[in-house]
Amino acid sequence: MCESMDFCNQIVDVDALRETTRIAVRFLDNVIDITNFPVDKVNKRSRETRRVGLGIMGLADALMKAMVPYNSDIGVHLAEFLMNILETESVAETKRLAREKGAFPLFSKSAYAHGDPRRNAALLTVAPTGTTSLVFNVCGGVEPYFSLYYTYDKKAVLDGKTDLSTGMNRHFFTQLQQRFPHLVTDSVIEEVRRTGSVLKNEEFWSSTRIPLDFRRIYATSMDIAPKDHVRMQAALQKYVDNSMSKTINLPNSASVQDVMDVYMSAWKQGCKGCTVYRDGSRVLQVLRSGEENEISDSVSISESASTSETESRDDLVESCRLDASANGGGVCIMCSE
Repeated sequence: MCESMDFCNQIVDVDALRETTRIAVRFLDNVIDITNFPVDKVNKRSRETRRVGLGIMGLADALMKAMVPYNSDIGVHLAEFLMNILETESVAETKRLAREKGAFPLFSKSAYAHGDPRRNAALLTVAPTGTTSLVFNVCGGVEPYFSLYYTYDKKAVLDGKTDLSTGMNRHFFTQLQQRFPHLVTDSVIEEVRRTGSVLKNEEFWSSTRIPLDFRRIYATSMDIAPKDHVRMQAALQKYVDNSMSKTINLPNSASVQDVMDVYMSAWKQGCKGCTVYRDGSRVLQVLRSGEENEISDSVSISESASTSETESRDDLVESCRLDASANGGGVCIMCSE
């Protein structure tokens, strides 16, 4: 499966990953027993199938630390190598748990009925981990980095307060300091801040003489072709029970046919789901790179759209919006006829 097996083994602590996977499966299985949903039918079905959702985040960080481009053959092989370990160990562990505690109640009616008993009907998934990954300072799920210089807007996803956080990708900056210390200049930092990439504005980067092979390691979401996004998702999907959170990023110029081509490619390669995002298709984007969307611009655009567009339409129903706080977070309730 992994054509460069020796390389993969050199950069992955296989024993530690296997042990962590076994512990995680047991932990998640125990969570089922102590979790009470407010709806009895949900509680019943949860315990009948005992589905768990073990996944990963920080794949892009692992590839950058290994100095491997996300959209390269070895990058896909390495990601597949990691997910294969999770799949192999989680299956082995759920079978061990079945011997200790019994199979999930609906096992005899499942697709696994003719094999070894399992404790859990499903094991692996890939959640987006968009906010969780911030706690560990890694990239969400199996996504590449959106930008090498980011502006993270908490207003869009947390408590409704404007709170901007900015910075340069730590992997790129560390390697730049170690390998090309004389190139850690204001102009280089400004160019990364302006575009969020080291693969745009080739004229500038050629003048710095930072090798293209080095810069390709830090390809961002918009630097990666849609087909390579799909290829990565398809490689991982082979080992994942459920669908995966993976965005196929498209430029603002993408056509309807471009979107259709992505969906068809994902389907043909065995992906169970596919999320396509055309850059700039939302007024307020949670992630922005460089100078593309300042917060003040986003707010003013949103306000102008809500007034000028709605005033010219006569097909809108009456509605109201109620904003409130609950448990330290924000709640928005929309009521329409």
